[in-house]
Amino acid sequence: MRYLIIKIAAGVFLGIMAAALVYKAVDILEQYKHNRAITEQRAAEAAARKIRIEKAAKQLMFMTSEKVVVLCGSPIQFVEGIRPEWGGMVISLDYLGSDGHKVRLVFLGEGDNTFMEMERLRERYESKTPEIYEYQGRERRTDPVSEIEELPCLAGL
Repeated sequence: MRYLIIKIAAGVFLGIMAAALVYKAVDILEQYKHNRAITEQRAAEAAARKIRIEKAAKQLMFMTSEKVVVLCGSPIQFVEGIRPEWGGMVISLDYLGSDGHKVRLVFLGEGDNTFMEMERLRERYESKTPEIYEYQGRERRTDPVSEIEELPCLAGL
């Protein structure tokens, strides 16, 4: 009788362990499916973002200062000046870039208000930390895709 009770207890214990393993296996499978769905969704979002940025990059040369203000809001700084090398009046709009640096968009101010260039100013906006001042200067962006990624509001992001 004693061995029968031990056999029954062992059977119950093994049954509970088997049920727990099945439950855990189902849980792992559901988690895997959930993670896979999230990964696919993020990949689709990244592909859509890339297409949107590339489309906006093609339109960048046709941007006007008014359209930039509509897309990105009021600039941090708005400057009108004269650049003789470009033949006249220019408009500069400064915005806060995606990494915290100032980004300057320069437009030819006369006529059709044509986009000329984008500069990434290496100073952070209103930053007083000494290590930032070591990197002051300008960096010109020539690739339209990197320009849009620097200022994502140009793509409506």
